Amino acid sequence: MNYTDVFMTGHFLDDQAVGLYGAAATLASLVAVGTELLNPMFLSIITRQWAGGDNESVIATFNNNNRWFLYLTLPLLAGATLMAGPLMGLLWGQPFQAGATALVLLTAGRFFFCIENTSLLLLSMHGAGKFLLISNVSVAGLNVVLNWWLIPLIGINGAALATCVSLAFHAALVMTGARMYHRRQGMRVIYWMILFAAVLPACVLILLPRYLGHGWSGVLLSGILYSLCFVVLLLAFRVFSSEDRQVWQAVLRWLRGPGTERP
Repeated sequence: MNYTDVFMTGHFLDDQAVGLYGAAATLASLVAVGTELLNPMFLSIITRQWAGGDNESVIATFNNNNRWFLYLTLPLLAGATLMAGPLMGLLWGQPFQAGATALVLLTAGRFFFCIENTSLLLLSMHGAGKFLLISNVSVAGLNVVLNWWLIPLIGINGAALATCVSLAFHAALVMTGARMYHRRQGMRVIYWMILFAAVLPACVLILLPRYLGHGWSGVLLSGILYSLCFVVLLLAFRVFSSEDRQVWQAVLRWLRGPGTERP
């Protein structure tokens, strides 16, 4: 499912379009940084909690992981969507700016794919293999149909749109399934105050590069200023909690490796 768009783009379009799409797909994959960092730790923690019958801790860990995913991912999502053209041009040359729309769509799709991962691991914990198999096969089929229809119609943007819709639909299925299998109150995937904190300073990424230029200095300064505004708004909205400090300490222990836990 992850590579159907690439294969079908190669089938329907020319080498130049394949190159543009491959560059956009590579850059869009960066939004998975939060997932790659958090999920290995998350799965081991909820497995222990579930085996011990501690359902409240499973939900707390689920919510904490989703909150930290948003902390890490939303700035990357904002940068890749609001500065898609300059980023494509800086990394691969000015002709690649033509793939900016595909980058926006692919980044959105990857965001949906990543935000479902905590729910996916929760389903794995419950042994919901049949549900996951049906979901995967259904969405893979939908992805093929959409790519077959949209790529000849609108080129690489069609491939990106097909992938975005497919991944969003898969995320909806997985998150709904997680609530069906883990029937407990209090599970949260979206935190609106974190989203507001990410949206409000978006003008920094839109307007500042126009004054600083679209070179590396302008893009990097815009990204740094946006990140600072994001953190300040999180503090102003009082989003951070004592649980966040515990998660941060757990991440540091996991990164340092086994045998570093405090007594």
